[in-house]
Amino acid sequence: MSPYLLFFYSNMSGETIKLIEEKIEELYNSLMDRPLRVLSIFNGFFGEDKVDMQGYWSLDKFKSWMNIEPLSTYIPDGNIVSMNRNNWSMYKTWAITDLPGDQVEKVVNVLTNTTVKERIGNAKFNGIFILIHFPHVRVTNEHDRFVDINHLWAKVKVMYNGTLNGGFTLNRSEYTMLHISSGYMHSHISGIPTNDFTSFQNPCTGRGPINGTISALNRDYDEDMWNMFCLELSKYVTVESIAGTPYKYLEKLGTNNMETGVDRFVTYLSPDYYGNALSSDKLKEFVRGFINSKKLKFNYVNGSYSIGMSLIEFIVLISNEFIKWYNDQFNKEELTTKFAELKKKGILKECIIDNGKIYYDKGRNNVNTYARYIGKKVCMFKGREVTVDITDIAEVRNENKSIILNTHTALYILATILKVLNYRYGRSKATHESNQLGTEVRYL
Repeated sequence: MSPYLLFFYSNMSGETIKLIEEKIEELYNSLMDRPLRVLSIFNGFFGEDKVDMQGYWSLDKFKSWMNIEPLSTYIPDGNIVSMNRNNWSMYKTWAITDLPGDQVEKVVNVLTNTTVKERIGNAKFNGIFILIHFPHVRVTNEHDRFVDINHLWAKVKVMYNGTLNGGFTLNRSEYTMLHISSGYMHSHISGIPTNDFTSFQNPCTGRGPINGTISALNRDYDEDMWNMFCLELSKYVTVESIAGTPYKYLEKLGTNNMETGVDRFVTYLSPDYYGNALSSDKLKEFVRGFINSKKLKFNYVNGSYSIGMSLIEFIVLISNEFIKWYNDQFNKEELTTKFAELKKKGILKECIIDNGKIYYDKGRNNVNTYARYIGKKVCMFKGREVTVDITDIAEVRNENKSIILNTHTALYILATILKVLNYRYGRSKATHESNQLGTEVRYL
């Protein structure tokens, strides 16, 4: 017995002290029995090294609390302890260690009573939770696209009676710059709690089978259902269900800080104006070379020509041809505008091309914004503090970015080519009044 507990028992006989000790310990073991059974199930499924139960009192702390708490905290009325009204009125504000010997036995005999146990359980054993560590998870969707994430954590709250308290929540302690700048913890989590990384987040479970298991465990303690929950949780964290509409699509990682550009063919009647950076004569020169490269593909349907490529194929082709032409012109000193100036003027733009769409960067991510998150507390696990880490912050790269020709100008060029092609089809020579790239067309 600790010296602290001896203080409470100083005026009691050894037999009374032993009785109180035994009954409080019996109550404690009864309150912890089912949570420990649930812990054993989790240990067996995930491995003891990946599971930690927290949020419960030690036996000594529980004894200390019981030894000073008024009886009325956990005993609703005197009838339960067979005290008459006068005695209950007197003793209900007393702690068990203050009672005269003849009253102690009445109290200790009802400590495992269902009503008493419920009161104490709900008051002091409602913060128990189990943490599950997933060192590595591959999240895959129906398109067989996947993303790898490290150090994912699940929190499962368990009541003293062995039922599940609510659902489960998720958190993460390791990110890449791409993931943290995209707000991606997991596909079914709405965001990263950068204001408080210890805040575990509620996932969207859609219409998945885990919902039925959660509902059952909220109602009743069932070891088979707990085993089922472990299985379904282990599968849940590996799946991004597109049909279930995830919060974050793994295929769109890196595009949340981007604005969507043109995603379909649009007709423009004039190019953007670039001043001295790229004159209309130089633009015409590029277009002539582009046409003569014969790399464009056309369809001929119902008596007219149309582009025989997807929008992305066309944009990538004309952009690559423009950059190649620019490099040649710059090396010959026939064009003096520097590459950086072309980007500054918007002739060339950085983008991400993903899933048939073009995304433009709204502004460079400030690495320092994310660096300050490193070392922030996420949780405690087996007595060790777990903190945020961003693995590649020192080597942030833009490996998946493309540089393309301004889509407005690219689509204007296409519209003009198609106009001329359809106008002169079947002729050896033609002129077109509205052709701003050149009034005479001799070859296509």
